[in-house]
Amino acid sequence: MNEIPHDDLPRSPSGRVPKWVADEARTGKENVPDLWRQGPTVYGPPATVQTSRPARHGRRAGRVTRRSVRVSRRPARGIRQSAGYQNTLVVFVVVVFITGAWFKYGNAFGTHTPVAGAPTGLGGINVPVPPAPGAAAGTTIPENVRTAMGFPTPGFEAGAVSLGQPTVVSPASSSYKFLHVQADGITPVSWDPCRPIHYVTRTAGAPPGGNDMIAAAVSAVSAASGLVFVNDGATDESDPLRSTRPLSQPALYGDRWAPVLIQWDTEAQNMRLAGKIAGVGGPTPVSIDGQLLVNVTGGIQLDVEQVMDAQAYDGQGVTIVMHELAHLVGLDHVADPGQIMNPSAVPGVNTFQAGDLTGLALLGKGSCDPRL
Repeated sequence: MNEIPHDDLPRSPSGRVPKWVADEARTGKENVPDLWRQGPTVYGPPATVQTSRPARHGRRAGRVTRRSVRVSRRPARGIRQSAGYQNTLVVFVVVVFITGAWFKYGNAFGTHTPVAGAPTGLGGINVPVPPAPGAAAGTTIPENVRTAMGFPTPGFEAGAVSLGQPTVVSPASSSYKFLHVQADGITPVSWDPCRPIHYVTRTAGAPPGGNDMIAAAVSAVSAASGLVFVNDGATDESDPLRSTRPLSQPALYGDRWAPVLIQWDTEAQNMRLAGKIAGVGGPTPVSIDGQLLVNVTGGIQLDVEQVMDAQAYDGQGVTIVMHELAHLVGLDHVADPGQIMNPSAVPGVNTFQAGDLTGLALLGKGSCDPRL
């Protein structure tokens, strides 16, 4: 097929022709991201975990015009791992070398079920561990099992009351969807609102103004959900693309759940950002009783070129970060183009709308679980 001269292709304000634009022009078709599969890590008796149907996480970067950019998000799960995931999952005590008890992201983090050829640690190996004698659901995990699973000492910063209050949305909207729900099929899997969500940002590859964009997005998600975020600063940790990220990393962060890892990459560095994927992100949920799932860590990966191009057009770069953070908190994609959680960015939709806000507010009302 003949190459289309770059002079005839849309450019970013910097004059660069995005790779995906050239690829689309050359092939005549859109690049569609692969779906990843995943599910949560459960300790205790078998439990059926409901998740929303597989979704594409990460915003889709569609055609670039001189006035707007459509960006692409990937399954939460995301991770991304978004991620897509599995509709039901039954797991016993698990030592996770994975994304399961050690997740990766997509737009949904969580325990992943092994996926043949899955990039990064989105797929993994689950190694069943027999329950300790006398272990019962709803109690605590035996020390040897806790260590084997990579769980930190429980109770770090645990509290009895929510640290913040979500925004009151009136009128409420039904234009939202959750990444994962509890076994009842209704209650969303969320973060513990009685302790803060810590995050770190990898310094390598971060663009000028990148920290400000992340801070603005974190502020918006925190205000909407009532969840409190703590910026633990910079890190030199890099998400391993072909292995898994442990749930805790005492040598780096102390005896606690590993903080959410936010990093900036290029398509050449990160296969998860191939094509028109501008970002992937999602949480890692775990359960110690086979019943209540709680998000404990997660990650976000941002395509530095696409995000900065989008920001230069009409501020959509921050919107992409907000979208991925909303995946991290627990929201899935919706078909409504008026919401930030629509897979494609829509010019003018730069703030959370009624559906986004309603979903985020519900995710901020999760259960406190000092056992984790």
